[in-house]
Formats: sequence, structure tokens, C-alpha cells
Amino acid sequence: MLVALALAGVACSDDAAAPSTSGPGASTTSESVTTTEPMSSTSTGASTTTEPAEPPAAIIGAPRQLAPYADFTGVPLLDDSTPFVGPPTPTSLDDVDMAGVRREFIDTPEAADLKALLEAQGFAIVPGSGYFRYFHEAYDAAAYGDGTVFVTTDVAYHAWHQTFDKALRDTEEKVLVPALGRLLTGLVTAARTQAVDLAGTAAADAAERVVAYYEAAAVLLGLDVGAIDPRATETVRLATDAAEATTSPITGVKPCELPDAFTGCVDYTVFLPRGHYTRSEVLERYFRAMSLLGQEAFYVDDADSMRIGLLASRLLDVDPELASAWSTIYDTTAFFVGVADDYTPLEAVEASASVVPGGIADAVTADASTIRAIGKRLLDSRDVGIDPENASVRTMGARAVLDSFVLDQLAWPNVGTDENRRTEVSPLDLASVFGSALARQVQSTTGASGYLHYDEQLSVMSDLVQGRDTQDWAGTVYDGWLYALEPQFVQRTTAFPDYMRSDAWAAKSLQTGLGSYTELKHDTILYVKQGTAGEGEEIPPPPFEPRHYVEPDPVAFGRIAAVAQLALDGLGARRLLDDAATERFETLVELSSWLAGIAADELAGKRTSDEDNVRLRDIGYELELLWYETSDIQPFITIPQGDESAALVADIFRSSFDYLELGTGWIDTIDVIVPDGAGGFQLAQGGVYSYYEFWRPVDQQRLTDEEWRSMLLEGSQPARPAWQTPLFASLG
Repeated sequence: MLVALALAGVACSDDAAAPSTSGPGASTTSESVTTTEPMSSTSTGASTTTEPAEPPAAIIGAPRQLAPYADFTGVPLLDDSTPFVGPPTPTSLDDVDMAGVRREFIDTPEAADLKALLEAQGFAIVPGSGYFRYFHEAYDAAAYGDGTVFVTTDVAYHAWHQTFDKALRDTEEKVLVPALGRLLTGLVTAARTQAVDLAGTAAADAAERVVAYYEAAAVLLGLDVGAIDPRATETVRLATDAAEATTSPITGVKPCELPDAFTGCVDYTVFLPRGHYTRSEVLERYFRAMSLLGQEAFYVDDADSMRIGLLASRLLDVDPELASAWSTIYDTTAFFVGVADDYTPLEAVEASASVVPGGIADAVTADASTIRAIGKRLLDSRDVGIDPENASVRTMGARAVLDSFVLDQLAWPNVGTDENRRTEVSPLDLASVFGSALARQVQSTTGASGYLHYDEQLSVMSDLVQGRDTQDWAGTVYDGWLYALEPQFVQRTTAFPDYMRSDAWAAKSLQTGLGSYTELKHDTILYVKQGTAGEGEEIPPPPFEPRHYVEPDPVAFGRIAAVAQLALDGLGARRLLDDAATERFETLVELSSWLAGIAADELAGKRTSDEDNVRLRDIGYELELLWYETSDIQPFITIPQGDESAALVADIFRSSFDYLELGTGWIDTIDVIVPDGAGGFQLAQGGVYSYYEFWRPVDQQRLTDEEWRSMLLEGSQPARPAWQTPLFASLG
């Protein structure tokens, strides 16, 4: 029998099928997951009705909430109970301390816009031009230029991304690639034997398709499995070209209905290795093979398709070694990202056993009505959140994550009418759900509220997110990252300085949050199910003594420390971290906690100690060391492989004709007027994300990091979102 997963929440038991009656956050007794009441449908293709049904109050298909995988101590948001004690930010730079060179520049005509913004709102951002391609470069420059350092939350979020991404790709190369090799080698052999055993039966064609399916995955991984089925050869070509969405040569028992709907389609464009998977040939092959196992679908409402899925699942059920290899891959990635949205082989096995006395061994040769009953049993067991109309069994299905569900629920057919479909979403929708008034205002201004049901769906999604308690964010590292982003989207209270309560700072925070969100989507691009809508030297002493400053947001720094500790404890307990990875996580926990403590002291009006001031001055050294330690450095190579800059890109959503790309570019610099710890003010400088959001037609391949960086070097990148304009100071 297929081994039981360490993660609860994937079994099809009667208890699991029962929806929660306590709303979001309630847990079943038989599983460590939370089920929620149903919602109408999600956005994948055309509907036969003119308008979607009225959105119900409860939610169907929301991602299952797992029990915390390690002890987790949350960090609450700051309320108005303890107001900021510092003085108001000055509206003139006349008495603000700054390095002499900086003062000379500020008073030039070229810096007139920068000076005006600083005096009007207390800070200004200068868009990156390629001078700083890494955060540590911006901080080294500030320190060497005798300036005051302003350590932003962006720095900590980026350090978290570096640490997480390094841990994930090390796990993939050392644990998951070997496990996938063992799994596919065994599955090809077992599938060929199964096909011989079933020759001449009603299941013969389906069994041959399973052979081709596993052969194609094995070849994509780079395994030599001998001569392969012509359907496997064609699938390998489609997967390698990564150029179209079409009917699968192997599993395509339903015709692809694009552009009207995604029913029956395999989107081979997502097989293009992206994210950190372009760093090595091994990771590229792993990406393609895992994409096949996650994107090829066995539809539960179609007996012919479902029979293929049962035969593919049966091979895991009869061989404990193959089941163990499958569980190694699935469980490990689930700790990082989450559980599958579509049904797993384990669920197919259990559904078969509940319908057919002989279990899946007899189910594979059963008549069509029996197989349809197994599919119905799966549908009754739990909801599929994204694209439930095409619910399926998948060998290694993409994972259900909260943000993808939110974006899916804010697109057609949940939002809009048949004549006016909402097919283009934005991360601003997600920020709105997390509480960003600015994001909601921008979306309203750009017309999102004009779509039928947008406001209602936004309210339902907001209730879903706000209904989570602290422990609900600790089920996966992915959810912990979203929890850490929340402080960038919520409204600042009187606990913060005046300039941080402004509309301009709300835009800065939104840019920070979406920059880190882009890194989250980049790092997990292989595993997450996307929503769709059819259609050096010692520093010399400065002329004045800067009092270096931390962005006074202890919640953001504290939550980054908390999620890093969660990852350290949870992944360490499962022996997924070697000594070097453990040390990196420990370093990040200490750094983020230290910054959180300084930020809290700043809000309380306390002066930074001399020792902390020196460390803040030298923060660029620490960031540069982390950059090297989280890179794939090779001996005698000056620049670590795959780390030519901090810029990266990730696609997160597609419609029939376009897909949505998010990108971070060159490092922006931020100037902020901050207290000097002695009753005066000084001008401090730091680095922040740059953020891009744009749609590309599906006839253009999805972007890799390397292609995106080339666009930045050429200056051919799209314009920044308009809502960022008030932040930027032009020079010259």
C-alpha cells in the first residue's frame, strides 16, 4: 500500500469530506487541515451562463490550512496604544546633518526635485539606473561616502529570499533530484510490466499511455530508459520547446478549448525553466520533469482520463519503494510550499478502495460507470480551489497557496459578466485583501471595481485572510513568508513616525511588499498552482558622526526573524538542512531580531548604542557575505554563478492571450530625514526594491532571469507602475 504521508490533509476520509462549521481557522479532528465552506467556482475559461452566481458568504476551495510544522511565535501588528515619542519630521533641510559632499549635491539645480520631495514628505526614492545591482553595494557606498546608513526592511526581506532560495535549491539537488531519478526509473519499469499484464483488456490503451507518460518524464530528467513510445517523444518535444498550450499527446482525451477555456489543455509554456532553475542543467531537467508530473492531468469527471490516472497511481500503491520515493519528494516540497490542490495518487487509491471492494487493482479494469463513481468520490472528499471545473488527479500536482486562490477568485467567472470579463488581475488585488488602502484605491481608479462582484469578492477574500490567526500562517514556509509581508500592506498607526503614516510611505511599503512577493513567486515558481482566466577597506572617519538608522518597523523585521526561525526548526527537524544552511538561517534570525530591537528602540525614542551604530555602518559587509554564502559560487569565479544581480522575474497568472510577469530591477536608493539621537536630524540613505508589473502575449516565451536582466541592461524593460510615481525624485 502507498505509504501514509507525514502531512495530514491529503487523505480522502469521510471526516475530511465534512466541511467546517466554524468558519476559517477551524480544524477537523481527523486531519491537521482546515476545510472551509464552499464558494461558487473559479476562473478558468468561459461559462455557459451570462453572469456568475451571487458569491456566497462562505468559501469553497480555499487552500487547506496545515497545522504548524514547528513551534511558531508570531509578532503582532502595532496599534495606537503606544504612540511614537519622537519629534515631527522637519520640513526644511537647513538644519539637517549630512555629509559635506551630500550637502553640496542637495543644493544644486540637478537635485531640486530630490530636495523638494525630502522637505515635503521626509523621504524620497531615486530610481535605480544600474549603478547598484545588489543591496550590499548601496550600503557600502553610503558608508564610504561618510553618510548616515538607513537600513530598510527591503534588506531583510531580500536576505530572507536569499536564505530560503538557497535552502530550497540545495534540497532539490541533494535530496529531490536523486529521489525523482529513483522514482521515474522504477515507474517506467513498472508501467511497462503493467502494460504487458493488461494487454488485450479494456485498460490496454490506458496502460500504454501510462508507459508513455512516465517515459516522457524520465527522458526530461535525463534518464536513459531505452526506446520510448512515439507519444512520449512528442511530449518531450512539446515540453522542451515550451511554446504552446495544446492537447497532450498522452493524456489528451479531452480536446483543448483555448482560447475560450483551458479545459483539456496542457500549458507547455510553463515547462520553460525559470527562477533558480536556469542555474544548472540538473535543475533545468528537474524542472521539466516535475512540470510534466504536475501539469498533465487525469480528469475525474471523464472515465477514459480517470482510468489513466488510476493506472498511474496504482504503480505507487503496489511498490513501497516507489511510494517512499514519491513521498520524499511530495512531503519535502509540501513543507516548503503546501499540499496539492488537485488530487494525489494517495487520494485516488483511497477513493478506489471506498468504491471497489478489490481496491485500485480491480478499479483500473472496472467499467466506466464505476470509474466515474471513483471520480465522484474524490469530488465529494474535498474541494479543488483553482479551476475546480477541471479537477483532476496529478502525480505531483501544483500546490494550493493562498495568494493564487485570491487572484483566481478575483477573476472571471467569479468577477465580471460574459460580456465584460475580468481576465487581468494584479498583485495589487492581493495587497488590497491584506489591508492596503492605497492598493484598493489604485484598483478602484483603474476600473477593477467596475466589474460585477469585484467588491463582494474582495470582501470575501479579505475576510478569509483576516480570519486566520497566527498559527494558521505556520503550516508552510510559504505561508510564513506571506505573514511576514502583511506589515507592508496594512495602514500605519500612530506608533510610527509621521512620514511613515503618509500616503507616500504607503506607496514605498507597497513597493517593498510587492518586491519581496516577486521573490516569493520566483523562488517557488515550479511548485505553485497559478490562477487562470479563460481567455573591503577600513572606512575613514567622517567629518561628522552619523547615527545610523534602521527603518522603524519592528513588526516587519520581527516577522522575518519569526519565519526564519520557523524554517530553521521545521526543516532542521526533518534533516533538510546541512550545517552551512543551519548557520545561514541562524544568522538571518539573529540579524533580523537585532534590527527589530533597534527599530523598537527608535520608536521609543532611545539612542542607538555605539556598538550597534558601528555594526549598522558596516551592514554592507554582512549583506555581501550573505550574498556569497547563498550563491552557487564556484572556485576561481569572481561573480557567483546565477547571481549577477539581485534583479529577477516571475510569471504568476495567465489569461487566454496574455500572462502576468512581476520583476525586480536595479536597486533604488532612498533618502530619509531621521533623528540623530541628540535632538536633531540627519539625512540617511539606503537601498529599496524596484518593482515592475506587466503583461506579455502568450506567443512570447515566459521570461527567465537572464533575459530580464538583459532587458534591464538594454533599457527595454517596461515602465514602472504609475502608482509609484510620487515616490521618485528625478536627478538632472
